[in-house]
Amino acid sequence: MNSKYIFSGKQKITTSFVTGDYIWLAFYGVSNICSLYESSVFNPNLIYWNLNVTADEIKSIVEDASYLYLALDDTTNIGGKVTKASPAIAYFIKNIGIIEEAIDIIEDATYVYFLTPGLGSGVNTKIAKYNKTTRAFVEIIDLTTVTNAAKIDIDNSGNLWVQSDLDGTPKITKVWFSGTWQFSTTTLS
Repeated sequence: MNSKYIFSGKQKITTSFVTGDYIWLAFYGVSNICSLYESSVFNPNLIYWNLNVTADEIKSIVEDASYLYLALDDTTNIGGKVTKASPAIAYFIKNIGIIEEAIDIIEDATYVYFLTPGLGSGVNTKIAKYNKTTRAFVEIIDLTTVTNAAKIDIDNSGNLWVQSDLDGTPKITKVWFSGTWQFSTTTLS
């Protein structure tokens, strides 16, 4: 897309998200400021909104009826909550137990879940759970034996699914709550 459409002075596109007739384009940050454009899906050069986001990179975007939720690579903020009708951003502050960036995000009716990869030395994959309305930190779901995570999803039963080791022997981890958080990893062949 970046070769067909000209976005003057912008870095590479890090993620995009289509909703209806609109496409949200996230550009790599310069001096810890990313641009987030809401454009026409038919002509991305037609820009309706341009929002500055404090982060080095916007890694992933999901939505509900009123908001976009962003997974961020930033030292202070793990994510952002963007009002779609008149774009403005509020941030989810990174909990002290999270040292890596958020690489993916999912949401349900009450919470957003940020996935950290578990790539750092001695670090494993973690899921940071936040309240959608208040942006308050709720808890860390520590996947103690999972590393190199790449994606997260949620099913209709509220189970979380984490994909990892996609460059080698892929694994999928089911995460569910039964009094405490439980998880089970299956190696895919």
